[in-house]
Amino acid sequence: MRVVNRKPVAMFITAILLITSIALFVTFSNELPTASPVSVTQKKGLTFIENVLPLDISQYNITLNQSRTEGYAIEIEQYTLESDESTLDVICSFENGILKICLVYAKNGSVISDRPYASINDAITSFLMKYQNYTHIDSTEMINMLSNVDPTKNTEITAGNLKLTISNGEFPKGTKTTSFNWKYVYNNCEYTGLNINFDNGTFAGLSDTRSLYTIGNTTVNVSMRQAIDAAMKYIENYSYKIAEDVWISDFNVTGTSAGLFSTVREPYVLYPYWQVKLFLDKTYPGSVDGLLVLLWADSGEVFHCSHFKYRWPPVY
Repeated sequence: MRVVNRKPVAMFITAILLITSIALFVTFSNELPTASPVSVTQKKGLTFIENVLPLDISQYNITLNQSRTEGYAIEIEQYTLESDESTLDVICSFENGILKICLVYAKNGSVISDRPYASINDAITSFLMKYQNYTHIDSTEMINMLSNVDPTKNTEITAGNLKLTISNGEFPKGTKTTSFNWKYVYNNCEYTGLNINFDNGTFAGLSDTRSLYTIGNTTVNVSMRQAIDAAMKYIENYSYKIAEDVWISDFNVTGTSAGLFSTVREPYVLYPYWQVKLFLDKTYPGSVDGLLVLLWADSGEVFHCSHFKYRWPPVY
């Protein structure tokens, strides 16, 4: 480890940092979706609630409590559904006019379902059939994957490029949760998918990125070993700042891990990248225990490097 006082060359460093900041801005602006005009049409969530959610809507009075916009073309609508038997809160989040997230909370009482369900498999299958009419995305393959599984057991199965993971747990205490998570997988890298959650056998929420993102390519030209080697090479010139004119560099790496993920390289288009974690021999100034390097899996180009903390308590 080397601690360097660079105050005598402050003006030079300032210039370099300015250039670097501009370069980083250009790099990360390519990663983030560009903002587009948000639709002023409200109550899109009401269409979803009335036509897709497994609720007996005739029993509920529905009130739109809030409709607001956030971030990049994101619209959030919050509804309260009231009946003699229960009160529900439903939150729908849309991005570029596409439903991305829906959450259903039972504030009190029991949810009034649209019909009795024989099992959780019956409930998820029925939901998928109604949901595909809403999204116009064929769910046949997803439904077929449910035919021979026990949803009460943690399971992972694949059919072609589609992977289904079923997870069971208890959160909060006393609530049996079951999660159905479908992901499209190419070259061991996950891309878009659909996640549906049930609490005690009742629909609790979903997240869906299938319509929001497209896949740019699935090419993985860089192996895990090459990704780790490239990350090790990159950090030879990496340093981070802990105080004015004080930078930390010269790191001793004692362990590594790497995994394939996908992210945007252009607006709403996904590409595979390697996430390489480099674990350091000790805690460096600023409570830094490791370095994180991200590089594109097709070209090997590093597009991000930062530091992180993983030890607890920190060792100095």
